[in-house]
Amino acid sequence: MTVSRRLARIFVPLVVTIVSCCLVMAVPGRASTTTTNLSIGSMKQLFGLHQLLKFVQPDRTSLVAIGSAPSPGGAPAGAMFDDELVIGGAVLLNGQWWVRSLQEYGILGYGPSGCSIDLARRLVPGGPVIVAQCLNGGTDGQGFVAVAGRPKAYTFPVVLLAITCGGTSAKVDGTKLVVRTEGLQPGAAFPGARQPTFVFTWQSGALWTPRLDIYKYCTSPDDYFQLQEARRHP
Repeated sequence: MTVSRRLARIFVPLVVTIVSCCLVMAVPGRASTTTTNLSIGSMKQLFGLHQLLKFVQPDRTSLVAIGSAPSPGGAPAGAMFDDELVIGGAVLLNGQWWVRSLQEYGILGYGPSGCSIDLARRLVPGGPVIVAQCLNGGTDGQGFVAVAGRPKAYTFPVVLLAITCGGTSAKVDGTKLVVRTEGLQPGAAFPGARQPTFVFTWQSGALWTPRLDIYKYCTSPDDYFQLQEARRHP
């Protein structure tokens, strides 16, 4: 049966933190039962995508795909697009692909054109991972970074990092992910407040930064505005 994104929300609750996320249940997706190779159409069906932006298959039994899909609830008032960025992971078991992770992030301000998506081949052990950077604000310049893949010794693909720190961008430097941040811009012509740069490396099975003040500036993409509200009303 076709895997819907709403069904995935119910049966595969993805626990996302700033540094890692894991999930323990699976939803079967009928995309291919006779081959390890998936067509673009099959991958769209598997993850409920209307546009496939990038995918990576680090071995013949696991797949990570990223794309866009309409928000199930429709676009909020004033939004230019109702798209969401969807990151999905699947594994091949007994000849059938199973969705093992499915996470969505709002990209309402710009849609998929506001994202840049690349492969990082040395960032984590075990094969390439997808690094996505998206603008999801307006003149305030808000953005986020997400990393997904199946590192060595992981049973299934996961979202390894999902982070927003206001104006957020990242650059892969070999085995390092350098995340540059600044506060939200008060307007298109004004810079945001200066904030730290966070460097993530692979340690003890996770992307990790030694800076202890990261939670002061950063949170998961879906929680950023709640963090700003909490700062205004301590």
